[in-house]
Amino acid sequence: MTRVLRIAVVGVGLALGLAQPLWAQSTTPAASPAPKPAATGPVIKVGTTIFADFTQTTTPTALDAAGHSYHPSAFNITRAYMNITGTLNPVLSFRVTPDIARETNTASALSGSNVMRLKLAYGQVNLDQWSGKFTQTWIRFGLVPIPFVDGHEAIYRYRFHSALYPEREGLLPSADYGIALHTALPGGRGDFQVNVMNGEGYAKAEANDKKSFQGRVSIRPASSSAPEWARAVKLHVFYDHDHYMFDADKKRLLVSATVEHKHMNGRVDVMTSRDELTPTSPLAKGKGWSVFVTPFFKEKGKGPEAFIRIDRFTPDDTKTEQRQFDVVGLAWWWTPAGAGSATALMLNYEQQTFAHSLTNQPQQRRVVLRTLLNF
Repeated sequence: MTRVLRIAVVGVGLALGLAQPLWAQSTTPAASPAPKPAATGPVIKVGTTIFADFTQTTTPTALDAAGHSYHPSAFNITRAYMNITGTLNPVLSFRVTPDIARETNTASALSGSNVMRLKLAYGQVNLDQWSGKFTQTWIRFGLVPIPFVDGHEAIYRYRFHSALYPEREGLLPSADYGIALHTALPGGRGDFQVNVMNGEGYAKAEANDKKSFQGRVSIRPASSSAPEWARAVKLHVFYDHDHYMFDADKKRLLVSATVEHKHMNGRVDVMTSRDELTPTSPLAKGKGWSVFVTPFFKEKGKGPEAFIRIDRFTPDDTKTEQRQFDVVGLAWWWTPAGAGSATALMLNYEQQTFAHSLTNQPQQRRVVLRTLLNF
């Protein structure tokens, strides 16, 4: 633990030493919208997002070539995005986001190298001038975010730590090839989005003729005259109906409640899944829940924030295996008003447990110093 404490002290020292306004809060690459259309003429913007960290693994230990036990540690770039957005006219806009990540397939000649692939690439038709009281109305076509990500990433600003709950469990990708329709309800009462997609995710080609039908509805129950704490609450329902092949279902249902308040952001997810790999395979019914909260000690995006997250997921309710993920951390954000960029530094402790695992996976414990750079 002495080594872990040294790392913690260094991380906190860096956070305090750098505590001066630099850049603004980020929207993460998987969910940030295409830019608002310009009044006249094309406009193209280029930016980047970098997730960097230093990770000290305390459990389990590893063995080097000589058979000596050690605690793995490494500096990493877990993600680097290049964001190219543009507006061609008040109706047409686009976005292209390549994702640069490490190749982990040991059979590849590029194993260990950083390789580039597309994360997002879509055109957008903005329909606000025809949609009346329904604002933020658009159609996207190409490689687009799924509705769950578009509905939650503005509240969950810690993708540089870990992905959203269903993504992290491997149940949903963050983006896929297809078409999407979105509109916001009048009076700021919520929004809805529907997508028709391949279903395989951005990293894979379509495997069959079956398509994934996804939808999300987000409602703010309280009226504009309600107290501030009530107006901070939103309710969400997301559903995904897909197939592994003919007569082999793949379904996801998530019911969520979110809070976006000046003192904190938070979310509770309750999820069920149904997986039938082939028509004759037994149906695996999964279930789980996730909670995260980020109290703001000063204000959102400026100064210190805490981060607490707890995930639980049971892949098959006929078995006792459960995946558990627990995180506690302290972050520092820099946000000058109107800059449209973000910098954050975060020190966290996390553990992942595979209770009653059929493969006897060991518990994992890590102390991580993370950074977000987005501009």
